[in-house]
Amino acid sequence: MENNQWLEFFHPFTALKDLYLDNKFAPLVAPALQESVGERGTEILSVLHNILAADLQPWGSVRKALGQFAAARGLSGRPVVVFSWDGRS
Repeated sequence: MENNQWLEFFHPFTALKDLYLDNKFAPLVAPALQESVGERGTEILSVLHNILAADLQPWGSVRKALGQFAAARGLSGRPVVVFSWDGRS
């Protein structure tokens, strides 16, 4: 899926507070969320509080993309916290 398709996919999930991303989906979804930074960043997943992504590498592109999304959301007054989990739980 293209980034804009992921953003459209998430559009109806207005009440989603926790987003779990496994190893398969994190590399696909993270760039889409990163791209949404700006005007659309507060519209997409507007009540989201936590992103839990499997096996985030300390300097990986997924962590960077999710970090930029979280930073932008924090500046807009809708903070999001990114966590790494082992993907086995």
